[in-house]
Amino acid sequence: MDSLAAIVANHGELASRTLVGSHKCAEIIHDKFLSWQFAARHRLPFADTLLGGPGVDAAAIRDFAGRHGFPLIAKMRRGYGSTGVRIVLNRDHLGHAAALPAYVLQPFIGGPDDMRGRLFDCDAGLPLFHAPPDSGQYSCQCIIGPSGGLSDIFCAQHVMIMGRCEEMWRADDPALQATGRNFATAMAREGWRGSFNLQCRRSATGEFIGVEMSGRMTGGTSGRLLLGFDEIGEIARLWAGLTSLPCLTAAVKPAGRVIKTLTDGFLPDAQVEKLRACGIWTGAPRP
Repeated sequence: MDSLAAIVANHGELASRTLVGSHKCAEIIHDKFLSWQFAARHRLPFADTLLGGPGVDAAAIRDFAGRHGFPLIAKMRRGYGSTGVRIVLNRDHLGHAAALPAYVLQPFIGGPDDMRGRLFDCDAGLPLFHAPPDSGQYSCQCIIGPSGGLSDIFCAQHVMIMGRCEEMWRADDPALQATGRNFATAMAREGWRGSFNLQCRRSATGEFIGVEMSGRMTGGTSGRLLLGFDEIGEIARLWAGLTSLPCLTAAVKPAGRVIKTLTDGFLPDAQVEKLRACGIWTGAPRP
């Protein structure tokens, strides 16, 4: 995303045909500390974010923990897909996590009480498997057109397991819709174009709080289509004016849930050996 935005910045003729905005916006979306600063400028609800690293001020760390309490979340500043995320349970954890280079700290927002108890009761050690389902994740997705206009905002609630969405359904909460639209509008004003995704958590007071953003299609793209929001169709409509390509966004959204399931796949040894020998994959026929 950053690289594509940089290319477009040097080749303006590509802007109207490239699903990306300004390089500045790409940096904001990709960098969680810059995302927090962006939200603060626009007075948008976003998780309080402390920039860590070897030179982080000890007093700032103590103040952050004092305001939010434990647990805290440590994330890679420019990470994605839950890679490298750590749960900070106490001051010993905090000292080590805050010193990690290119990491940020955020409060732990939301999460059902039963998950909190199972995940954070570590007095007898960590369980071998400790990734209970988390249904406290929300998302807002839209397409920002070349002129900055927005498609509809599609909001969903997710069940996350091991950082992956395993179940999702439409979340027609007006407050969530407003939060997603406000973020997307502000980002469009700053120059972002194309796909926009906001990940949210719900605070104890019921407010939807942004925790990170994405400027691309996500793993929920196909699920959103099944729930009545066609991102590909919206892109074709807003960016290419392709009226011949049907946009499958439904006027009346279907009621139901999307559930992802595992499937079995067969990989013949003979095909693997053929790939190793000639460097060409010809496909594995079904038995």
